Amino acid sequence: MESLCILGDSIVNGFIDVEKGGWVSRLRAARFAQHYDLPVYELGIPSETTTSLLLRFDTDIGPRAPDCIIFAIGTNDSKYHPKLLAPETPPMAFEGNLRTLFEKALTICPQVFALGLLGCDETRTVPLPGAMASYYAEHMGEYNAQIELVAAQKGVTFIPMLHLVPANHLHDGLHPDGEGHQLIAERVSKAVFS
Repeated sequence: MESLCILGDSIVNGFIDVEKGGWVSRLRAARFAQHYDLPVYELGIPSETTTSLLLRFDTDIGPRAPDCIIFAIGTNDSKYHPKLLAPETPPMAFEGNLRTLFEKALTICPQVFALGLLGCDETRTVPLPGAMASYYAEHMGEYNAQIELVAAQKGVTFIPMLHLVPANHLHDGLHPDGEGHQLIAERVSKAVFS
């Protein structure tokens, strides 16, 4: 593997991990420590959904020409808006977006991975302070199942994450703290590099 692009949201971006900058930075550092000079591009944007990721996919991936792509997306798609009585991205649109993203990625490189969702601690995410929306464990489970299903249909390797990070390591009930990011980095490293 010569280069790796990781696309997703604020969790990919390393939000909350002030110690080491998130699971992508930890993954990069671990590979470097093992003398692998592997360019790892962290392409996470806070509040990202599959809809907004589709809009930037070609621009972000094209110039980098990776031979491996990892998607860590879907948490914000499952976000529920109580005033609208609907999720951010309806399930059918989410499924279609995933199919398109996976198809685009597979035309660029043979190694494509999709991380499952982490889940949430509803005692702190209903509603999530400052978000004017809520994250429900049931909704996240449904969106997680969609990721797994579409990944299997498209030949993308699914990396399960649901409940990997205990609630006490979800800083605000949604975003992992440093220890949570370490757990993610270890699971991704094992799945991608073993």
